[in-house]
Amino acid sequence: MTEVKVEVLSRKPPRPRKFQWARVDRVKKAQPKTSAVTSAAKLAWWIVKPRHASWALASMVAVVVMFGTPHMLVTYRCGGQHCDECRYIGVQGMRSHLGPNWTCPVITMLPVNWVALQRQLFN
Repeated sequence: MTEVKVEVLSRKPPRPRKFQWARVDRVKKAQPKTSAVTSAAKLAWWIVKPRHASWALASMVAVVVMFGTPHMLVTYRCGGQHCDECRYIGVQGMRSHLGPNWTCPVITMLPVNWVALQRQLFN
């Protein structure tokens, strides 16, 4: 037999491997059947789960429903202390609106025109 020479390179032990083999079971266990109510509850919880994206989307929807969408003044016609016509452009397109006390604010929140939106979506 031949002799084996051992040479020590370092006092430290070798580094452990970072990759660990995952054990995979080939046999899948039978999943219990879930009811429609349980599935609907899981879906509802997934939608309202406290995540930043879902809360931001819910906040934007709440602002649109309660206050409207922002619009900017494009043209106006005023005579004396009262304005006759104010035209705004925004998310809903060009719209006419008079502000409080017959004035034309530069930026305003106009309520959503649900009838026109419904016509566009469903016709």
